[in-house]
Amino acid sequence: MSAPRHILAATDFSPAATAAAQRAAALARRSGARLTLAHVLPTDELSVWQGLLGSGDEALRSGLRHEAQQQLTAFAATLGSDPDIETQVLEGQPAAALHELAATLAADLLVLGQHGDGSAPAPLLGSTASKLLRKCRQPVLLVRRPMVDTDYAALLVAVDFSPASALSIRYARELAPGAQLTLLHAHEFPYEGKLHFAGIEPAVIERFRTEMLDQARSSLHRLAAASDPGEMAYDTALLRGAPSRVILEQAAARGSDLIVIGKHGRHLVEDLLLGSVTGHVLAAAAADVLVVVDPRRPSAER
Repeated sequence: MSAPRHILAATDFSPAATAAAQRAAALARRSGARLTLAHVLPTDELSVWQGLLGSGDEALRSGLRHEAQQQLTAFAATLGSDPDIETQVLEGQPAAALHELAATLAADLLVLGQHGDGSAPAPLLGSTASKLLRKCRQPVLLVRRPMVDTDYAALLVAVDFSPASALSIRYARELAPGAQLTLLHAHEFPYEGKLHFAGIEPAVIERFRTEMLDQARSSLHRLAAASDPGEMAYDTALLRGAPSRVILEQAAARGSDLIVIGKHGRHLVEDLLLGSVTGHVLAAAAADVLVVVDPRRPSAER
């Protein structure tokens, strides 16, 4: 996987979206990627304005598009011009409009702002970010941290040995080649309680646990070697516990400013309802989160 060639960032001019656009511009400058900045005029809001103002549909749309384009152009100018930033004003449902634009542009990275500070206990179901993650096949970067004038310095890549894990490592290397990289595998010993209940000797259970740990450690090092981290400094962490909890705790303890995690379910919204690892991390992380999609993942339904 190579560095992004065309980045699409969405903005609604909120503080969260501003931080996301600033991060997208910084990534574009470093990699030389094209950057398109998009703003969507939701169709339901257009209908509300039409009802309030009583103006003709086309006149209202034209006026709102013109105003939004001016605001978007002015905002893009604050992000710098190296490389030049393209702007697009769209109409429709935000997630659907951005998904269609990403496909049209062949964008290979989407950047969005995620509202909240990571303290909310529940995922933001129904949000533009969740809907896009359900649809998109390209990586999606959810920005939560205010932008600072530095590249990502500490990356935590969650590894579960799926094809998405290998892609996550490669993408992390391309996105932030100078960062400290930690490859983290969180594991739980399955059926331990049932084995105890069945009367299996503790020494036998401990041997099984040790064997599983050794296998996971070997798999982690093989994955790191196969993913070709190059000259990037990296370390590995193999910890026992619920994966989402371990990922969040380690990201906080290590001062990670970006968590990279694979997504290999069919629909993110379904996974969130079921309590997936990806969903929990998205809901509670204070760091930015990059979601990399398993290439075997089927196309999501619209």
